[in-house]
Amino acid sequence: MPIATVYYIRNAFWLYERVYREVCQRYFFSLSVWATFVRTSSIPDDATTGYSEMPGYGKRYSGGCKGQLTGNWTARLTSQLAGSTYSVMYYDDRYRVIQRKGNNSLNGMEAVYTSYNFEGSPVKEKRVHSVPGQDIITEVRNHTYDLANRLLQTTYQLNDDAPVILVDNVYDEIGRLKTEKRTGHSKLRTDYTYNLRSWTKGINGPLFHQTLTYQESIDGTTPCYNGNISSMTWKSGGSAATNEMGYRFTYDGLSRMKDAIYGETNTLSINQNRFSEQITGYDKMGNILSLLRYGQTSATGCGLVDNLSLVYNGNQLQSVDDHAPNSVYGNGMEFKDNANQPVEYGYDKNGNLTKDLNKNISNIRYNLINLPSQITFGDGNTIDYEYGSDGRKLRTVHQTGNTILTTDYCGNAIYENGSLKLLLTETGYVSFPDKKFHFYLKDHQGNVRVVADKDGKLEETNDYYPFGGTFTTSTSVQPYKYNGKELDRVSGLNLYDYGARYYDATIGRWCMVDSLSEKYYSFNSYNYCGNNPARYVDPDGNGWNEAWPFLKSSLSFSFSIGGQANANVKVMGVNVGLGVNGGSVKIGDGLLTLEKGVSIGVGIFNAENYTRAYELDSWTSVRESGYTVGVPGIIEDHKKTETFDSTGRYFEKTGESNTVDTDYTLGVSASIILGAEILIDLSKMLDFVKELFK
Repeated sequence: MPIATVYYIRNAFWLYERVYREVCQRYFFSLSVWATFVRTSSIPDDATTGYSEMPGYGKRYSGGCKGQLTGNWTARLTSQLAGSTYSVMYYDDRYRVIQRKGNNSLNGMEAVYTSYNFEGSPVKEKRVHSVPGQDIITEVRNHTYDLANRLLQTTYQLNDDAPVILVDNVYDEIGRLKTEKRTGHSKLRTDYTYNLRSWTKGINGPLFHQTLTYQESIDGTTPCYNGNISSMTWKSGGSAATNEMGYRFTYDGLSRMKDAIYGETNTLSINQNRFSEQITGYDKMGNILSLLRYGQTSATGCGLVDNLSLVYNGNQLQSVDDHAPNSVYGNGMEFKDNANQPVEYGYDKNGNLTKDLNKNISNIRYNLINLPSQITFGDGNTIDYEYGSDGRKLRTVHQTGNTILTTDYCGNAIYENGSLKLLLTETGYVSFPDKKFHFYLKDHQGNVRVVADKDGKLEETNDYYPFGGTFTTSTSVQPYKYNGKELDRVSGLNLYDYGARYYDATIGRWCMVDSLSEKYYSFNSYNYCGNNPARYVDPDGNGWNEAWPFLKSSLSFSFSIGGQANANVKVMGVNVGLGVNGGSVKIGDGLLTLEKGVSIGVGIFNAENYTRAYELDSWTSVRESGYTVGVPGIIEDHKKTETFDSTGRYFEKTGESNTVDTDYTLGVSASIILGAEILIDLSKMLDFVKELFK
């Protein structure tokens, strides 16, 4: 469901305002499409949004930008829908955005200028950010690439200060990231190693290093051959007096985590079970029925801190009982059993959590797009949220007794009680008012393990349970932790904000339903990453995938002009070939052909999704779209053909047809024998691949 407004130019008509679920949306269409009241945009046409040429950042295309997004207007989802933000976009002759101008949520202005290389990657970006009563912030980023258009270096300049190197990458012979450096300081260097399958094996640096094993056996670890991580060890801070920490993992037949047994040193044989996390039961829908968690119980001792029994009504959590005799010592995370009732949790009709008596939450209200607008605690404390209609968080207000903390999120600028606190960067943040650079060192999941300044001085370390709770944290200097997400611990909330949903790491569950539930029929809508948190991550709460370096390192690309790419991926030990054509152009006989599509091949089977548009002559154009599936000897093409009158470049459809063509090639038998006893019926396999690829 679209919420944020989009503007397009077509036949020079600005169009039409309507209210959709109380959120204003304005569109540009031709008058023939919408005959409602024609009006002009509410975006001001003045010096703040008008085009002004910026030397070195491209030139505006004078031929127009028909069909391109030229502006947007976004409502602020308060109770009165008061306030809005807007921006306008300007394009060069290749339809690339070179300027974006508008206002921001703090009544200031934003301007972003971008220049590109031949392949369309940004080489220089300038952002000007202003808020009334505050100094203007100017950020300039310069990017350099290698011949394969891979990012080599990013420098960052704040106002008139000297540029700082944020990213300095080196790649190995087959295109995998080998070394990542920051500022040029030796302590902020990270080296990556891989196994024969190009799965991430080691992340090594002076302040943080991590080792992942898969099929290898360490001190009784059960080998995993399907991509699951059998063990991992890490060490943060670089102190020789600190042991390596780590986990040995076991899984059930559905790749759900059963045991994460803690140990120390590279053999995981010392101080075992100090911080273990174990799932001792799942129901048929993957809900966690019981959980054991160990942690620090005193200055020198560790023990059982959580022994949880979870009860459900369907897939919705109804109550949790903690039978552990101990509580966690220090700032580690544990489940707090503050209620003893048959029903301790409540939900609305959309599946959103509205009550959590164990956190002393008496009510949670939600806005139009199922994001929280207010959390009320039993002691009268509140947390208020404001979002834009595009789902971006704009403000939180924590009221604890008579103390009020207001946090504003204005792009990458974060303000606290009206003063600039942080400027987020690709590799960390800049703190204010001292304007010091701070860098994140992350593990294979993007968890922030170490925070250090630009000279390599250690400022924060974090150690995590597999499901994301912290069990040791040095002095916390910033809120971004597990998966790089913001952790809110005020008033005992202890939730991670992923953007689309909030996550409770103490019970391994989301607080809202997955908006992409139809992609995960085998799992319920509150599961976190299929109950395999060591292998998968959820980037924004809208669906989970492999931990980013794990998948990123599994791909090897080859490029050609026009945006084509091919890759080979190991999926559960099977070699899968992928092909992507993002839009290649062929020119011949004075006519054009544009092609794009995706193809996939697994073993002897292959399939392709394609779109082709080409000119028959100077007044007729054709678009073909569809998919092909094939096995040895049989290829089936499902094709839709549309014919257009393109006289004067005004396209009008004149015909459409749908066909299915089956081609039997090479006289191959309709079956194939693999080994001595396995017989595959290719015609049946073709039907299977066809349904799969649809």
